[in-house]
Amino acid sequence: MIQLLLGLYAAQQIPGYGKQVVKIANDMLSIDRINKQQNITILVFHAMWCPDCRRNVPMINTVLGLLGDSVKVQDIAVDYQKVDKFGLAQKYMVKNIPTVVVLQNKKELGRIIENPSVSWETDIGDMMK
Repeated sequence: MIQLLLGLYAAQQIPGYGKQVVKIANDMLSIDRINKQQNITILVFHAMWCPDCRRNVPMINTVLGLLGDSVKVQDIAVDYQKVDKFGLAQKYMVKNIPTVVVLQNKKELGRIIENPSVSWETDIGDMMK
């Protein structure tokens, strides 16, 4: 059974998207599953010019805000050619944005491209199984 809590949260982790209040259904079992893992890094590839990013990044921010301090988050802004100043978009072969890449011990567990299948937190939590 998935425990869902409906709430309003302020999204403000990734700079440039402003402080927005978004309504999401939180899968707290997935949030707990993510928080119990060790050496998790979440890479968020995005761009302000991207309509999908403007719609989805506030929701991603909200979910990231529910994660504990042990989960490292790196936001990576890309240009129109999907190039970033760190070369990470090329390293992880990012073709569409937003893309969320989940790493554990620097190995990719999975990714979400543009939209989640269920929800951001459920899809990321499912990578921890």
